[in-house]
Amino acid sequence: MTPDDEAAFKKLSLGRVDAVFSNRDVGYDLMRKFGLKNIRYAGRQQSLKYYIGFSQKFTDKKLVDQFNTTFRNLHKRGIIQEVLSKYKMDAAPLE
Repeated sequence: MTPDDEAAFKKLSLGRVDAVFSNRDVGYDLMRKFGLKNIRYAGRQQSLKYYIGFSQKFTDKKLVDQFNTTFRNLHKRGIIQEVLSKYKMDAAPLE
């Protein structure tokens, strides 16, 4: 156990631990931030789906409707996939 991801990756680079369990993109960012060249990505443990949610208590329904309309438009035009591709992610199909 380490206090944070930064400490874990530094220990991995120094050979004080054999492996670190981390989100891939967080790991790549930390490797770049600290210039760690002696670490490699070993593989995926599971895939995740990300969702966007709005609080009914604090968010006006008109804003959510506007967001959904805009998101669907960007998705249909391929812009959402274009952004996600930079992170090696795929957009889920719209229902």
